[in-house]
Amino acid sequence: DAVGLSMWGDIEVEPIVAQGCRPVGGLFEVVEVKGNQVMKVAEVGGKSEEPCTPMAALKEVLEGLDERDVGLAQTALLLGIASNAFKEDLGPGDFLIRQVVGIVVKDGAFVIGDVLKRGQRFRFHLRDRDAAVAETEQLFSTYKRSRLEAMMTGKPSNGAAGVVMFACSGRGRALYGEPNYDSRMAYLSTGVPVVGMFCNGE
Repeated sequence: DAVGLSMWGDIEVEPIVAQGCRPVGGLFEVVEVKGNQVMKVAEVGGKSEEPCTPMAALKEVLEGLDERDVGLAQTALLLGIASNAFKEDLGPGDFLIRQVVGIVVKDGAFVIGDVLKRGQRFRFHLRDRDAAVAETEQLFSTYKRSRLEAMMTGKPSNGAAGVVMFACSGRGRALYGEPNYDSRMAYLSTGVPVVGMFCNGE
């Protein structure tokens, strides 16, 4: 089944994107792909830039993590794909998050919820409650500050009329340990009705 949403008229849409995860390990480059399977990667600027399997790269990253993060990697491992092929200093918001949907054990390859190309860069990410809370608070604080600055400087700026929220199915109670965290934050930050649904994120 599919759900469609249509809006028309003099409408301004201001997107706010929260990823709810944080990077671990270094930056890697895709060396070999087969469909949606990543076969070989190489660490960018690492000790050895020799290609290896994604599984071998992940193993090296795990060796530098604490026990808690190793546990998260077993259940909440994601791939952050660099959205800009030319930007060197990559930070929060510069990655498109994709699921690792499977592992080909005999090849050490990863099956990704996307089709990557040779030369694309990525970092391993972990879905993490504390990172999600900090990011959500920062995003909505930035939104409120921008609205306040617009009011103080006399810039024409209409307040929000409503919030349409598409929350990743990995968020909600499963991530926060409580219901309605994201929608409550959206309401408290805007004071307008919030509607939406859970879906497969990006």
